[in-house]
Amino acid sequence: MKTFKALSFCLISLFSSISLLNAQEIPEIGAEIYIEPGQTTQQVEHWVKELSDNKMPVARVFMMWNYLEPKPNVWDFKLYDALFKAGEKYGVKITATLVPNQPPFFWGEAFFYSTHDMGMYDKEIYRERSNYYIEKVVERYKNSSALD
Repeated sequence: MKTFKALSFCLISLFSSISLLNAQEIPEIGAEIYIEPGQTTQQVEHWVKELSDNKMPVARVFMMWNYLEPKPNVWDFKLYDALFKAGEKYGVKITATLVPNQPPFFWGEAFFYSTHDMGMYDKEIYRERSNYYIEKVVERYKNSSALD
């Protein structure tokens, strides 16, 4: 029985090591791209190309609700569309971070603006609006080959 346990332990260790070796390929290193009003689609494409040229196959981006919906029910995806198109063109995967807890300023609420805030709304109306934002972004980019 001791031999069986020892052999089992060795086999599990061997398979675990092989699995780790396969998983420990070259890590993907990338950069965060900040999309802000006033930037151009050419700038966005240039940044993605720079990542590709420098062997950095992934980019993280905050999908800033405040920039995507600058006015009530007016959505502006132009710069983010350019980002995903460039990602597809240059083979850079886009890790899109949604921020449903950072609504547009036009709501007129006094929200503390913090990109990394993990809090969610306690009012149903805010959750409904957040769900709408998430739906708009996901539906737009869910089929992009650049989406990571």
